[in-house]
Amino acid sequence: MMKAVLWEVSRLACVRFLVERRGAAVNQRDRVRGWTPLLRCAHMAHHTHAPFLGVFSYLLAAGADPALTGAGLSDPTTGDPGPQMTVLEAAVQQGRGWQAGQVRARLAALIQQHDHVSKQPATTYTGGDIGPLAAKVVAAWERRAPVVPPANWRPPPPAGYADAQGMRLAAREPWRPAGQSDGSCTLRAMTEAELRRQSQLAAEASARPPVQAH
Repeated sequence: MMKAVLWEVSRLACVRFLVERRGAAVNQRDRVRGWTPLLRCAHMAHHTHAPFLGVFSYLLAAGADPALTGAGLSDPTTGDPGPQMTVLEAAVQQGRGWQAGQVRARLAALIQQHDHVSKQPATTYTGGDIGPLAAKVVAAWERRAPVVPPANWRPPPPAGYADAQGMRLAAREPWRPAGQSDGSCTLRAMTEAELRRQSQLAAEASARPPVQAH
C-alpha cells in the first residue's frame, strides 16, 4: 500500500512505479484516520533524509487532491478521533533545520503550482492488512510443527550483569530491581538474591522433561 512506502521508504521511484505501473490510487484514504498519501507526505515533509517534497510534488502532478482532509490523533482519554486536518495542518509548524512556517509555505507553493491539474477521485482502502502473498507465507508458517527448544536449553540469565544476554537498563535508584528500564546503560554485578534465583531457574529447567515436537 502506498502509505507504507511513504512512511518507511519515501523513494520517489517507488511512488512513480506504484502510480504509473500498478495503478495505485493517489487519493486513497486509509481505514483508520482517512489519511491520503498526500497528507502523510505533508506530515513528513520537514525530514530531509528522504525526498518527501519531491514525492509531494509528484502526487500533486498525478492528481492528488490537497482539499481532502484526515482525522488528527485520537484523544487518548476517550479514543475519539481528532479533528479533521488539512494538508497544510498535517505539516509541522517548523521542523529541524527549517524556519517557522517555512515547511508549510513550501507545500502551499507546490499546491498552487499544480492547481490546474485535474484531481483524481477519492477512494477508501477496504482490503486486508497484508497482501495475498504475505498471507500465504503466514499461513504456511502456522501449518509448521511447533518450534520447541532443544533438550539442553536453559533460560538465559536475567539482565543486570556483564555476561547477560542483553544490556541492562540499570536503575538510578539502588533499590530498583535489575532489568527495569530507566534509560541508563550501566552494568553492575548480580546480587546474592539474583544469583540464587538464577540457580533455582536453571535447576527447575533441568528437571523438566524435554518437549517433543508433534
